[in-house]
Amino acid sequence: MTKNRKILLIAVCIVFVAVVIFVGFSVFTVKKVNADFSLSESGKDKAVAIQDKLDGYIGKNLLFFNTDEIKSVVEQDPYLEVVSLKKSYPNVIDISVKERQGIFAIEYNSKKYVLSDEGIVLSELEENYEQRDYVALSIAGYTIEKLNIGQKIVLNDKDCLNNLLVISYAYEYNDCVKSMSVEKIHDTKTLGYQTYITLNTYSGVQIAIWNAERNGVEKVEKAFNAYNTEESDYKKSSNKIDVYEDETGKIVVKWDKENN
Repeated sequence: MTKNRKILLIAVCIVFVAVVIFVGFSVFTVKKVNADFSLSESGKDKAVAIQDKLDGYIGKNLLFFNTDEIKSVVEQDPYLEVVSLKKSYPNVIDISVKERQGIFAIEYNSKKYVLSDEGIVLSELEENYEQRDYVALSIAGYTIEKLNIGQKIVLNDKDCLNNLLVISYAYEYNDCVKSMSVEKIHDTKTLGYQTYITLNTYSGVQIAIWNAERNGVEKVEKAFNAYNTEESDYKKSSNKIDVYEDETGKIVVKWDKENN
């Protein structure tokens, strides 16, 4: 092969690579960001603001784009959670965003904060907040090691936090719970410790979940099944529901009959 032919071949290769790169960047340039928002009526303004930010990624190259950047932008607001995020080739980004719900109100260092059902610290509460909107949460026997807005609360016992959050799923849609206490108590049977959870309802009934780390969700569900099927307002006025396991491991739901 002559020198001229080699030069020509190299030139052709360079041109070919340049064309491929140019076409690649053109074809895989983001032309649209499809955002699906599942927000409350009060969160509609947030959706508009976030969509404006997402549209700023139009023109980026999809091949080399790091979608974690979008996730970080959206979740700068602790109330927003990215449920799904993917590249749809050749030129679209699809994202689904939902709103985290504030479930608990917890006090820490003389301030009150909102927690989601996943334990994410959503915001600091104003002094005149509507108490009915949140379940007042207190923790005894465990230590809060870290509480930062936008991050998950950290306790000195991870199992306690996991039990608490899992149990919250069982009643988060019940608007009858006024407060919830989580306590580490001595277990006389095992000589160890167990998690004792108390749910105080607006009607005056106290629901006590013993040994919550064992089948906690099922215990809470059974307690509320009993509570919701009881038609007597009198019985719901000042009684107590104890939920525990008997010697055989069967879950027992016991109403306090003192006032009946």
